[in-house]
Formats: sequence, structure tokens, C-alpha cells
Amino acid sequence: MCVCFHTIKMTTKDIGSRMNAVNGRPAPPGYSSLTSFTLKRTKLNDESSNFAGIQGDVDVEKLRKSVKRMPWLLNDDQVSNLEEPDSTKHLKTNISLENTLPKGVTRGCPACNTCQKVIACWHPDESCRPGVEYSHAFHPSPEEFKDIYQYIAKIRPKAEEHGICRIIPPESWKPPLIMQGNQFESRKFGTRIQQIDELKDLHSRRKLNAIIQKESLMDLDNGPNEFEFENGPDFTLQKFKSYAEQFRRYYFQKKDIFTQNKHWENVEGEYWRIVQNPTDQIQVLSAHNLEAKVLGSGFPVPSLDDDDDDDNNQTEYMKSHWNLNKTPKLPGSLLAFDSDNSALSTPRLDVGMCFSSICWNVEDHHLYSLNYLHLGASRILYGVPGKYRQKCEALIKRTFPEISRHRELFHKLVAQLSPSTLKSEGIPVYRCVQHAKQFVLIFPGAYYSGFDTDFSVSEKVNLATLAWLPHGQLTVEIYSEFHRKTSLSYDKMLIEAARQAAKSTWDFRMRGWTNACGKDGWLTRALKVNLFVPFQSFVESDEYFATVFVESGHFFATEQVFMCFDELKQWAYNTGLNNGYVIVTQRSMTNVAGDKNNVFLRCDRGGVYNGKATVRLVGGTKKINCPFQLIAKYHKEEDGWKLKVVCGTHNHPPAIYMEGHELAKRLNPAQKSFG
Repeated sequence: MCVCFHTIKMTTKDIGSRMNAVNGRPAPPGYSSLTSFTLKRTKLNDESSNFAGIQGDVDVEKLRKSVKRMPWLLNDDQVSNLEEPDSTKHLKTNISLENTLPKGVTRGCPACNTCQKVIACWHPDESCRPGVEYSHAFHPSPEEFKDIYQYIAKIRPKAEEHGICRIIPPESWKPPLIMQGNQFESRKFGTRIQQIDELKDLHSRRKLNAIIQKESLMDLDNGPNEFEFENGPDFTLQKFKSYAEQFRRYYFQKKDIFTQNKHWENVEGEYWRIVQNPTDQIQVLSAHNLEAKVLGSGFPVPSLDDDDDDDNNQTEYMKSHWNLNKTPKLPGSLLAFDSDNSALSTPRLDVGMCFSSICWNVEDHHLYSLNYLHLGASRILYGVPGKYRQKCEALIKRTFPEISRHRELFHKLVAQLSPSTLKSEGIPVYRCVQHAKQFVLIFPGAYYSGFDTDFSVSEKVNLATLAWLPHGQLTVEIYSEFHRKTSLSYDKMLIEAARQAAKSTWDFRMRGWTNACGKDGWLTRALKVNLFVPFQSFVESDEYFATVFVESGHFFATEQVFMCFDELKQWAYNTGLNNGYVIVTQRSMTNVAGDKNNVFLRCDRGGVYNGKATVRLVGGTKKINCPFQLIAKYHKEEDGWKLKVVCGTHNHPPAIYMEGHELAKRLNPAQKSFG
């Protein structure tokens, strides 16, 4: 703005009137004039009216404050533009929150809201099918299939390596499908609208932006999930099946695609193309976590009429351990000791169509999840082993950096990252293709996601075995850290299980819990941690470390040749921090000339702790004889140092936050918030 001054005589009265005209702001000392003047505004380029062009050694912040104290130099609009930026402006990136893609599916018309017009179509030449390995599939014998908890304990050492597995029942096990007739044709259920092309990040970015823009955050943990998908129309199973078949028929066009062997591979490639490189807006419907009372269970349940012949024919399957109405309450299940909480022990139904999605998530309290596909097309699920949970969460946090200021929202995020993306970050992902009449078991702490290839109806329930106890205690610590509401009482389950064990040890052996009691039993160790060391964090308990084994040696496997030992040591230190561990020098060995040629590195929690227990944070530093060890060797022929893993196993979980570690004061801000 250019200001031209014209000298005119001005009285003291005129000066006072001008003070009032400018919001009561007086002229600065020394600027009072005995003559009047007028202002003439001349428009110049943008650089002259803001601070965009200021460079060099000028302190822009100091200049802002100075100018705000001299408002007579700028007009009111410019003064308001100099205010401090809103705390939520960090959300406004170059990524647009608007979806400008053409609509590939139009749902609803003036006559009804349950019809659709499918314009988009399959792009077989642009398939993005991820290259990941398959998870384990198990075929229990009829004898092994009788006791579900003994069988889970048997396969756990192998199956847990993948975080997810498939269990194919014996051919003789054919439960009747109860979901027929009136239940299929008349009972209605609500659906959700899923925009598949927005699942990668756009959906959550838009929701997160809307939440944080509010003046004050509500109690998000007890209130509605604002990341949830919008409500869709109500359907019966019969009408939803017709809706799903119509979508599949028009989208894929080729009728024979679903009759081919492994037809789901085509759907998988197209699904990830839409998520990663969408060309149209693809909208589908889904219904997840429907309460059993809405549609009823697909498994037979006891009838009040004992004379009903159908019920008599179904007695075998009513009593089966694999009947999900019965599974959580069986001997061998810890959920049976939390009788006041029926939400987690009650089966829930999922109804889906082609592309209906389950985005990456982990079960509440890191419980087991058992899923049975009653009818319909195959489902494709992906699992990440529980020991990579923190690394998976770190990737999600990098995808949504704004969540760092609102950690209480993290578990509500909706993100469908490609398995290929996770693999590129060193996170193993395993594919599990579930067909009708098969079970899928998800292990504690494992992240999983998936989608349907066509119409399907499945049922699922949560489980808690003795092997879940370390995970249960850990989630108590995590939920407390995030002020997150719990869904079950860990203390109640633990105390009630111990009381029943003391009351009847024989009965517990009959349950298959031969390793529950005794000096080193699961319950004994858990009780010592939970009751007798009340001020000591879970991950500081010696008794519990015998149950915790975390493999992290693969993070340190490298063929790199380091120029000097300090470079190698720094690399190992940073790698450890990125995965929740602190690596320190243990000892060194010298040659005849007195030069160091072998140096041992270990976890800082290696060795034996001789002091008294004190109150510590989750990232504490008590020595617990952790076996993790590396060795750095100097190779003369390559004139450099190489690193080798001696033992890649820790006997304690990684630190949740490094703030509790005594070395935290030496870390930079990025390292302190690595997780």
C-alpha cells in the first residue's frame, strides 16, 4: 500500500476524532501533527502487503510483534493476518481432502435407496496383487478337533509366527446352517457405506481434520467413533445378496471369471489397484460386528422346546467346542471368569460383498479372534505377527503425522495400507484365504486386515487362553497410558481363575491347564506381578519375563561393511531404538598388538540386577539377564567392521515410550518418539 501525504491544517479536536475512528488507537509519540492529512491507497503486488518476500537475517517473528504494536502502519485486514496460526493448521498439507475422481458407482434413486448403477469396470492390466506368502493351514483330525483349547495350544508355537492361520475342520464336521428361511428373508440389518478408493488415507485424513478443527475434543473414547463409515440402507440377507451379485456382475463383466480356479486372485489384484491407484470412486456396502440378536447365530443354539426333533438332530453341534456360542465359556477360557461382560464373549456377524473391507486393526485387549465363514465367496485376510505390532503402528503414525498430537485417536483410525507397503518397511505380512466352512484364528497382538471377494456371511468371537495372560497385562499398561476405556476386567479374570484353581486343582488339570498352577505356572507368575508387585510395571517383572520372547535379530542382519567401529556401534544403536531397545557395548577383545578386533554388544537389560525394585516407567532399565547379543568383528581383508547376530531374542517386550529410559536425555526428539 502506498501512502501519499498532503499537508492540511488540523486542529487538536480533529486529532481526537481520528483517534476514535481507528478503534481508539492513539498516534505514536512524536507522530502527532498540527496539520491535517488524507490517505490515498495504491494497489501494488502481493509481496508489498505481506512478509512473503522478507529474507536474509531479518527476524520475522520479532517484526510481526513489532508491527502488531503499530497498527497505524497497516490496515485492519493485514493486522488480522498477522495473528498466530491456529494449532490445527499443521493438518493443512498439499494433500486435498476432496475426492475429485468420477463416480464409478451411483447408489439409490428417487424410488428407493437400495438400487445401484455400476459405471466403473475391472482393469485387469493394472492389477496390483501384492507378493506375500501364505499363512499356515491346519487340518486337525476328528480326535484333535474335539478340544479347541488343547488344539490351539498345540498349533500356537508354529501358527503364531504368522499372526494368523486357517483351520480346516474334518470332513465329518458339517454343522447345519441355521441362517435360512425367515432369518434369511425377513430379518433386516443396517449397513455402512465404504468408499474403497479413499481407504488408503483420504477417509481418515478428512475425519481427523474435522475432529481436530473442533474447539474442544469430546470424550472420544466413550462417545461415538467419528472415524466410522456413514450409515447405509437396511437390507435383508436375501436382498443384500442380490445387491452384491449385481455389483459383481456389472463390475467384472466377464461371467466366467468367478468359475475359474483361484478366481479370487483377480479380485485381489483389482482391490489393491483401487486402493493404491484409483481411477473412479468405488462405493460398496458392508455390515461388520452385527450383534447375534440382529440376525441370530449361524450355529445351532439350545431350544426351550426339548421335543423339537430338529434340536435333537443338532445336539452334537450345540455341544461342539467350535460352536462360537459356546467357545468363550468353555473350560480353558479365561473369558468364562468375567461373567459380567458378555460383549466380548458373544458372537458377532459380518456380512459383506465384493470389496467390503476390514481395515488394519488389532483386537481389543489383544485377544484371540476366531472366525467362521458360514456361506458365500472366499475372503482374503492379511496378518502381521504380534512381535511386529509396534513397527506396524510406527508406520501408521508416519502415514498420519498429525495423530502424534492426539494419541487417543490412534486406535480409531481407518487405514488400508497395502501389504507391499508394509513389506518395504521390513514388516512381514501373510495372506490367508478363507473359504466357506473354514475357521481363521488371529493371535494376540497381531494386526490384520482383509476384504470379501463376493457376498459372504461370517461369524466371529474373542477368546482368552492362558497364553494370552502376558498380552492381557501389557494392554492394561497400554490402555492406562492412553487413558483408554477397557472392555474387560483383567484383574477380575485373573483373581477368579486363581480362586477356582486353588479350589480344585484337579478340575484345572481336566481343563487342560496342566501348566496353570505350581511354582512356575502361568497363573502363579501373573498373580505375583499383578498383586504382589503393585507398584512395579508389568515389563519390570522378573517372574513374567520367562513367558516373553521377542525375536528382533532380523533387524540387525546386515552385510554392510562399516569404516570404523563407532559407525557400526551408532548403526546398531539407532536400529535398536527404532524397535524399542537400547544396545550397549558389553566387552571387547584385543589381538596381540593390543588392537580391538572383536566387540560384543548386548541389550542394556542384559546381566543380573542386584538392587531393590523401585517404581519405574514402562521403558525402565532394570537388568533381567536379557540374552540378546551381537558381535562386531574387524575384517582385515575388507578393511572394515561387520556385525553378526549371536542371539537375536529378547526376554522382554520393547519399550512403549523411551521417555522412561535413563538414556532418554541423550536422545534427540525424533528418537524419543520413535513409536
